[in-house]
Amino acid sequence: MGLARIVSEHGDIAVEVLPDRVAAEFDGLPLASTMDDDSIKLLQAAFELLRSVESLGETVFTLVKNLHVLESDKGMDVSFSSPGVPFTIFVSVPHPDERYAVIRLVEGIVHEAMHLQLSLIENGCALVTGSEHSAYSPWKQRDRPVQGVLHGIYVFAVILQALDELADRAPEFRAYSTKRRSEILDELGDMDPLEDGLTSNGVAFHRHLMSAVAGDA
Repeated sequence: MGLARIVSEHGDIAVEVLPDRVAAEFDGLPLASTMDDDSIKLLQAAFELLRSVESLGETVFTLVKNLHVLESDKGMDVSFSSPGVPFTIFVSVPHPDERYAVIRLVEGIVHEAMHLQLSLIENGCALVTGSEHSAYSPWKQRDRPVQGVLHGIYVFAVILQALDELADRAPEFRAYSTKRRSEILDELGDMDPLEDGLTSNGVAFHRHLMSAVAGDA
């Protein structure tokens, strides 16, 4: 399908529909084959809200250069990124008439951008000792590799802070922010200690994250 549209207000993120031959490399991902004007408008609104939180917007727009849209059922948000595809995220776009559509989309974008950021950090600073260690993931509700669990803690620690700042800029999202923050804090509170399988830098990073989360509760 080629390039579908570039959201040009900020000149930073290309919103694309992947060509068929490239899309085939992501078999299993529910890639959208088209995008309508409503989806583009919602993306523009999400980008604008991100820009309103200067530090957050600057980080996201530095990390994300390409965005590909995923199909999802109404009321469901899905997203994906991979260290092997830098500066690229995949997110579903809620229907515009869904409740809290804009901030839900923002959360998905921030979520995947933070995965990209931590992957870049890991390129220069090892946080885990290997892939043989696992830990309980409250998001998957089963044991997962320690690296993935640490990524989850980092992503949600950032989202926890971002939700408050976003709601300050857009008070109509305060109820969503309050509910999601409570959910995230409950999930992080269900975690077992996470030190096995971490390097000394990983241990220090994990402790810093959990301290920040405790101070944000």
